[in-house]
Amino acid sequence: MYTIIVPLDGSEFAEHAIGLGQLLAETLGGVLELVTVLEEPVLLDLTPGVVLPNRLAAERYLNSIAEKLETTAECRTTVLRGVPVDEILSIAAAQEDTIIAMSTHGRSGVARFTFGSVADKITRGASCPVALVRGTVDTVSWKVRKALVPLDGSEFGESAIPLAQALADGDGGEIHLLRVVPAFWSAPYVAYGPEAMYLNADQIAELTEEAQQEARAYLEEMATVARAAGARVTWEVRVGRAADEIIRVAETVEPDIIVLSSHGRGGFRRWALGSVADEVLHRSTTPILVVPPKAASQVELRSVKTHAAGQHG
Repeated sequence: MYTIIVPLDGSEFAEHAIGLGQLLAETLGGVLELVTVLEEPVLLDLTPGVVLPNRLAAERYLNSIAEKLETTAECRTTVLRGVPVDEILSIAAAQEDTIIAMSTHGRSGVARFTFGSVADKITRGASCPVALVRGTVDTVSWKVRKALVPLDGSEFGESAIPLAQALADGDGGEIHLLRVVPAFWSAPYVAYGPEAMYLNADQIAELTEEAQQEARAYLEEMATVARAAGARVTWEVRVGRAADEIIRVAETVEPDIIVLSSHGRGGFRRWALGSVADEVLHRSTTPILVVPPKAASQVELRSVKTHAAGQHG
């Protein structure tokens, strides 16, 4: 059973992630756990008036939110004391099958949970999926009717597919697969040093077409397997910068969530926070679910690769 951890700091902005956490808990048949962390006084750096003063007040705050929720999922509350990043990561690691759902802004709209701060550190340090929503976006009554899944052709990237499928299946929705082909015209030199080769217009066009054909075949393979498992799937190939094209596609297909892996080709952080996912979140209002490779095994569905092997076995 999944545990959906929603970190709260007493602000309305942080509470915007509650709807996201609630839907994840209901769709995945899990428990919704509302968590607040009381920092030691020496670490408090914001207006004292908005700081939860003591454990009793924190418990009352969380209980008041839990009582107002209209959800079919079990809801529990937890008050911790210490450094927010450390405590949130610790409670997530202590339980199996967890997802952290949080806002990227906290108290008074200040970027308390912004990238480079708590949310960034949690996403980089977590071994479980992390769902992120901008503090200005309210997820009350939020449903996943369509999930956008950017892929780069790697197995790491594919680890995002099962969870996206689980979320979309829960509301009868669909998943939209996207592969972004690099724009060869933006980098006319292939390789570096003495072996560098200049590409003319015809060569650029040929390489781009080959890359697009490969991407189409790859996405069709992924879609075929997912459809065999009962998913509704569409896909498309774009040419350009990954973040730019993901945002353009999100504006066109209007997904309810973008699900992507935090690692890509060769194990490098191709979709790393601070790069693609960071840029997408800051430029888009769509919630993002970041799936680290080691979290793929948490999803109680067959992975695309395993299912494919079964289809051919």
